[in-house]
Amino acid sequence: MSPASAVLQTRSNRMGLPTATVPAKALPTSTVTPTATLTPTAAIMTPTPALDVYEPDSEESPVPIGPGEVQARTFYPEGDEDWVTFFVVKGRLYRITTFELGRRVDTRIQVRVGDQVFEDDPTLRDPSEILFRAPYDGKVIARITNTDGRGFAPPGNTYRLAMEEVQPTPTPTNTPTPSATPTITPTRTPTPTRTLTPTPGKDTFEDNNSFSRAYGPLEDDEGYYSYIWSTTDRDYYWFEIGALDKITVKLSQIPVGTDYDLFLYDANQKELARSEDTDDDEKITYYPSVVGKYYVLVRSQNNTYSRAKRYKLKVSFTPPAPTPTPTATGTATPTPTNTLTPTATPTPGKDTYEPNDSFASAWGSLSTGMVYRSYIWQAGDDDYYWFQVTTLVYPIIVRLSHIPADADYDLFLYDPDQDEVGRSEGTGSEEEIEHVPTVTGKYYILIDGTQQTGETFNPSQPYELIVFFGQPIPTDTPTPTSTLTPTITPTPTSEDFCLIYPELCTPTPTFTETPVPTNTPLSMGSSSTATPLAQATP
Repeated sequence: MSPASAVLQTRSNRMGLPTATVPAKALPTSTVTPTATLTPTAAIMTPTPALDVYEPDSEESPVPIGPGEVQARTFYPEGDEDWVTFFVVKGRLYRITTFELGRRVDTRIQVRVGDQVFEDDPTLRDPSEILFRAPYDGKVIARITNTDGRGFAPPGNTYRLAMEEVQPTPTPTNTPTPSATPTITPTRTPTPTRTLTPTPGKDTFEDNNSFSRAYGPLEDDEGYYSYIWSTTDRDYYWFEIGALDKITVKLSQIPVGTDYDLFLYDANQKELARSEDTDDDEKITYYPSVVGKYYVLVRSQNNTYSRAKRYKLKVSFTPPAPTPTPTATGTATPTPTNTLTPTATPTPGKDTYEPNDSFASAWGSLSTGMVYRSYIWQAGDDDYYWFQVTTLVYPIIVRLSHIPADADYDLFLYDPDQDEVGRSEGTGSEEEIEHVPTVTGKYYILIDGTQQTGETFNPSQPYELIVFFGQPIPTDTPTPTSTLTPTITPTPTSEDFCLIYPELCTPTPTFTETPVPTNTPLSMGSSSTATPLAQATP
């Protein structure tokens, strides 16, 4: 960006402290008076020594600062420099400024914008300010130094640093018109109030209380700091992906005494995953099936919030591991749960999706092909879920896996009238139901820890629930050398099902010309001698 396309301002408008009018050695006569005990700064400023909570910072590790945020900084020890970084959007105006300088502080700001460096006038004393227009979308870095020369020892070595996006639309700086100068010049005039300067503790990134006002785009692996300002405050953000990379959203540094929750939505504002832990951090891991825009929501739980302590939000994108290439040796194809499956990741040690102990409080809606992890937390705990069926073309498959070894969970499926249409009551680590729907609408799933010998549960090891419905999963046409068998209870439609969902059926390896029986149902991933699965009673 050329100098003509940027607006650079310096500012020196601090109300100077008239220390010269009270000289340290100005005793009028030998007469003892109370003024002899006064020091020049005693009645003006008594800053207390303070640690800089933003240290350590450096050029390699600058501290993030958000629009509207104010940081209380300290120059200490000798030679200390402060470094901050923030994101800008091309064409918008930004201001970074210092104020409330201690008596030993004379700040100087340098801002690196691409290959240019802007700085305030080093010959002017008192607060500093730089106003510039962003030439690109991305990150900039600022360096703040102390040129006072009277040392860095407290008191008097503190100041405040603020960054803001200037909302009023200025006259374009690259047009040589008379209106350009008066439009921006008034901000350089010292006034009793600083209307564009944020106050300490301001809720950053506001107004972002809805999907339409979400702040973004968030950058990969960058930290964003903000506040939950009230019981009704909702902080929405957005980001965009151009590849099907794994999405990890982490909420950390949640203030002590508060409980914030984290949510992820797709471009249609449909919830994809959530994290509602009560510990320090919240985390969501999600494997997207489409590229485009996604939303993040941070909100208060139990009406808790803090205007003094910030949370930290970070989104990162990780390319998925390559899928193993199938071989022609007759080896059974891996089941869908071995591939990268979208997963709503709960934090271990909390019964997720609660309360969901009845039809009325069932959690949903579930998404097809997505893994949900939760717990049977205690005796009497029932977990209800729901999903919406809009077509009768494809069957419903419900799979419950990773059942704890010391527990026995049963699986039930109900239609929109809450009538049972399928169940699986095995004793192993998996339960599975297949059902061909006859009506569209809301279907329910129940996971129950009850068995004949009593109720079983495990609050430390989660189960995994996945449901397929409403659409086929395309795969290659099966080869003639393998007989496809369903992975669940055989029904009159099993052969048709396997033609539509071959990846959910296990091919039986055929290594000779001997025909393989086609009517024996085999369990998922087993050989031709495997024991048939127990039937799911309708």
